[in-house]
Amino acid sequence: MFSNKFKTELLKTIQLSVPIIVAQLGIILMAVTDNVIVGKLLGAKALGAAGIGNSVAFLIASLATGGLSVLAPMVSKLFAERDNLQLAKLFRTGFVVSLLFAITLFGLGLLVYYNFHLFNQSADIQSLASKYFLIIMASNVLLFAFIYLKQFTDGFALPKISMYITFVGLVMNAIFNYVLIQGLWGFPTLGLAGSAWATLLTRVIMTASILIYMLNNKNFKQLFKAKIPLIYSTQIKAVISKAIPSGLQFFFEIGAFTTAVIMMGWISEVALASHQIAINIASTTYMMATGIAYAGGIRVGEAWGMRSPKAIIRSGYAAYFLVFVFMAVCMIAILLLRRTLLEGYINDTAVIEAAPEGGFWATCIEIPGANGQGESVEEAKKDLIQAVELLLEDRREDMLRGLPEDVVRATILVG
Repeated sequence: MFSNKFKTELLKTIQLSVPIIVAQLGIILMAVTDNVIVGKLLGAKALGAAGIGNSVAFLIASLATGGLSVLAPMVSKLFAERDNLQLAKLFRTGFVVSLLFAITLFGLGLLVYYNFHLFNQSADIQSLASKYFLIIMASNVLLFAFIYLKQFTDGFALPKISMYITFVGLVMNAIFNYVLIQGLWGFPTLGLAGSAWATLLTRVIMTASILIYMLNNKNFKQLFKAKIPLIYSTQIKAVISKAIPSGLQFFFEIGAFTTAVIMMGWISEVALASHQIAINIASTTYMMATGIAYAGGIRVGEAWGMRSPKAIIRSGYAAYFLVFVFMAVCMIAILLLRRTLLEGYINDTAVIEAAPEGGFWATCIEIPGANGQGESVEEAKKDLIQAVELLLEDRREDMLRGLPEDVVRATILVG
């Protein structure tokens, strides 16, 4: 079915894409980790606030994360050509461009923070989400630095470095979340803000780690030691001319999801939390697919550096094929495991039921047989309450039948 060269290209793309996917997931899984732990520890309202805060911050950051991704194919091309001088120039240009992104987008974040009320969320969601959002925006500055440096390790065919750092970062982020949210080990109890601070601390460590690695690796010393100017206006313009369209494409893709998140907040806090769960799962698979696409871009850049049109076409087709197969498998997995995936976020059954089916169904896991439905979320909840009351009354009467008259009866308060 496939030629041997195409099979070889598929294998090389897979080998390159796996560590890139893990690193790409670090961008979104940091937010997923925050949402899962927040949902478990703080409930649906905090989950909704974290969801909208992360979504808006990620939308703004997408301009840089998508824009900076153009560097890796350029690095791969120059690396294949063994052009060390141009690599050093590109390294400095990438720094300037990432700095411009950081300054511009943090400024945009401040503008959004002071106008967060325009999203028309409930008072509680607005108060929680705006503070959370501002800390995440500060952490995005470090995220841009990490992504910029990652373009060079990926372009040098060393994607496992960022993969290992990302994996450690995710573990540390989870630990920081538990500690700072609950105030463990002598730290203050920060609640939802603790989750945002956990992300910021983790990104400090991740950026420092990849920088230290590059400074101590002989492959990258030429980038730091080259005695050349910092600013090359022509090259900066060339990179920006590629970065802006790439960043805008990513921005508009993410923008559709973020707009839906904001609109869910107009319906209710429950709907916002429900949608956040569903969109987290979908966006995770999306980021994994972009990892394959970035690997394909690096392979195309390498083929470009070798001046091989056939290899360029082959690399492009291999990436398209792998993305199609991967997303088809994800679609089937989500359909089959949707219940298991949803229950990993929160113990609030109303939220779990609303996520896969679009709302208006309510179930109580703790009381089998208790179900509710309605034309709106509130009606479904009221119907569920009536069902719980009827079941408890019926079971209470069953338990009381046949009990001796001298049995001790008492009222207890739970929760």
